[in-house]
Amino acid sequence: MKSPIEVVCNSMKEVSAGDFVQYWSQFYKERTKYPNRVYIEILKNNKYLLKENIDWLFEWKKGNPWQGNRKLASIGKIEVSKVNTFREKITVNSSDIEEYYTYSKGLFPNGFVYRIFLFHISRPLEFPIIDEYVVAAYNYFTTDNMTTSPTGKNYQKYKKEYIEFFNTIHREAGLAENLQEKKLVDNALMAFGQFLKKYNAITPQEGIK
Repeated sequence: MKSPIEVVCNSMKEVSAGDFVQYWSQFYKERTKYPNRVYIEILKNNKYLLKENIDWLFEWKKGNPWQGNRKLASIGKIEVSKVNTFREKITVNSSDIEEYYTYSKGLFPNGFVYRIFLFHISRPLEFPIIDEYVVAAYNYFTTDNMTTSPTGKNYQKYKKEYIEFFNTIHREAGLAENLQEKKLVDNALMAFGQFLKKYNAITPQEGIK
């Protein structure tokens, strides 16, 4: 007999994208100190980012201040002009992306999550956030594998597969092409990934990192 957890997980593979997003996004827990409305206000409409915007967004991602964390120095080295140059391009090609990834890798040598977050705040509609929970959800729906510590080892997998996975859910859910509704997809994947990890619903194996 299947456990209740297995029943829930298996049923998720049978629901529509819209139902998945609507159901799981309600379990996303927003941090009072770092509200999503401020995150959206900073990033919407491709407006110029200030240094204090970037600092706040990285705190929003972490969920608390960076004081005493070794990555604080890396965040302090982010060049505002470089971020805004990449952000303000009408379109970016593969060369632009690889050059920016090399830059982000230099800032965060061991931090794939934060390399991608720099991409996200630069072009939030094109580069979704990644973390251990959305990775767990992604792996569940694709390869039935998951990892708990994303690193830079699978950048190509993120670029070629995760972005399309994310965009497919967004598109099939019938959501608008704006940051607020893209965030709903992220919220749903994060909440479902947290559920998977909390109940050890799938066995951690080698997958996207």
